Amino acid sequence: MRDIALVRWSSEDGPSQAGIVHDDHWVIEGCPSNGPAVARSDGLTMVAWFTAADGVGRVRTAFWPDGENHFGKPIEVDANANGYVNALLLEDGSALVAWRGRAGPVEELHLAQVRQDGTVRDRTTIYRGDFPRWPSRHLSLAQVGDSVYVAWLDPEQQRIRLVNYLP
Repeated sequence: MRDIALVRWSSEDGPSQAGIVHDDHWVIEGCPSNGPAVARSDGLTMVAWFTAADGVGRVRTAFWPDGENHFGKPIEVDANANGYVNALLLEDGSALVAWRGRAGPVEELHLAQVRQDGTVRDRTTIYRGDFPRWPSRHLSLAQVGDSVYVAWLDPEQQRIRLVNYLP
């Protein structure tokens, strides 16, 4: 059973009891290489993850503001995904989520802004083509000033690709 859980660590209190982000109940034989992305800033924690619990590849996001007892209801970001998510929190409390999706025989790299109220905005495709197999399947996100950079390995061009996104 693969359900994403989170343990908070406090320098004063140590680890808290693990809290389930969402009970996906994804039964998978083997070890999934699609791990969650976690970001924390200014009293807010968010998690983005891939699940295929119902046989459909989905990317979901959930937020947990400090002072609450649990994560909020999961927000469905995509229901035709391959996963490999990454995410970061923006200054306004929304999250920028990147993931790999399906487009026929090739994959696409998607990016969307997800708000705590469940709104998914500015969904865009920033790349369409092949992605490498193991081990370099993952995407990287970094924010520098007002710009967000998305990086991944492009096997066709045999180079690292970089996109500058202005949220």
